[in-house]
Amino acid sequence: MLSCPSWTESNAQVWLDFLHGAPKDELICSFKYPSKLTYLSNEAAMAVAYVTALRGIGSVSPNPLVGCVAISRDNLFLSHGAHLKNGESHAEVNCLTALENQEIQNAKVFVTLEPCAHHGRTPPCAEFLSKLPFEELHYLQRDPDSRVDGRGIELIKDAGKKVFLLDAMSELGAELAEIFLWNKREDSPFIGAKIAMTEAGAYAFAKSSRTWITGQRAREHGRFLRLYYDAILVGSSTAVLDDPMLDVRSSFVNGRIPWRIVLDPENVVPLTANIFKVSPERVIHFVTAKSSSPGPRVVTQDVRNEVQEDAHGDDGRSSHIIHLNMNSQGQFEWQDVIRAVKSFSIYSILLEGGNGVWSSAWQAGVINKLHLYVGQSRLVQDKLALLTDVPQKAKWNPEDKERHRFGIDRYFEIVNSAV
Repeated sequence: MLSCPSWTESNAQVWLDFLHGAPKDELICSFKYPSKLTYLSNEAAMAVAYVTALRGIGSVSPNPLVGCVAISRDNLFLSHGAHLKNGESHAEVNCLTALENQEIQNAKVFVTLEPCAHHGRTPPCAEFLSKLPFEELHYLQRDPDSRVDGRGIELIKDAGKKVFLLDAMSELGAELAEIFLWNKREDSPFIGAKIAMTEAGAYAFAKSSRTWITGQRAREHGRFLRLYYDAILVGSSTAVLDDPMLDVRSSFVNGRIPWRIVLDPENVVPLTANIFKVSPERVIHFVTAKSSSPGPRVVTQDVRNEVQEDAHGDDGRSSHIIHLNMNSQGQFEWQDVIRAVKSFSIYSILLEGGNGVWSSAWQAGVINKLHLYVGQSRLVQDKLALLTDVPQKAKWNPEDKERHRFGIDRYFEIVNSAV
């Protein structure tokens, strides 16, 4: 069980340190929620809202993770709720419909993102909240959606509620909504890269198949990361040598099949590869255009109709094949890949290897976040393939970037501020 601060703790930094120090998969599994009518400081209430939001991981895209908590005027815990699935009720509704009106009377509501103010697949949360008799709304992050962007707050203020930005903990709101915020600001998929390497910078044997760099717990966390992203991307070498499923094996979300993307400029990935065996209609296979040559890039215009007729799964369905020209370095241009992927309504991509994929993506400046695992492997150094300058490009500093330890393995989470 995680060692949680006291519910009366009002020092925001104490809660930030706790939440940042605990791996999210452990928070989901092991966080012990307060009993009803337990006293919570305002900061503790927002911390509970943050953990509650994590329950939507893997199911809410393209919406953000959002959590909500209600406490009485005297700071006694009443209820909590999360946005659990895209198209279904939002966090505020799930939190407050569990309460009677007399319980909500003069209460405080804590939410990690500004309540929505537009009609979509669900009614506006700001209108729902404005009709309830609570007294205060505390939030962490403004919603940049042009249909909201302050309108949710104004609707609630106009209903006579007091509204507060809990600025001391605002980074939690930005973290929960980082993919959503990037999508709205840049109209482009959020891209992460997951890398496991030794302290010497080796990520694999020079000529071999799968090599374990980290222990079991770190690998479990790495698979958990896949829940955050709509799509998992690998290069052809990884697809051939490791033959991965690129699936999500998680106790948190059942039956989720992410999009899987393969960059295969030489068309060497066999149609018998594991990646094509499960839900092949959610596989995008990039290959070189038949008339490919260095120079102007070409992206297939109607990617949905470019179906690979002979890449059949067990149920006879086919994967999508997209033809791209290579650049003068014999690689696909990342902007071409991203443009094609967007047409499938994919909002986030996790790059899982190999070195050519990581390096070219860094050079193109498209990676938003680096998920770096550093293992204590004792592999023989002269037989290893070394990473290029990816960690250096990310300004990797082991002393101040470490996020978690999994036994002897270390995990670093590095935001690429240049993107």
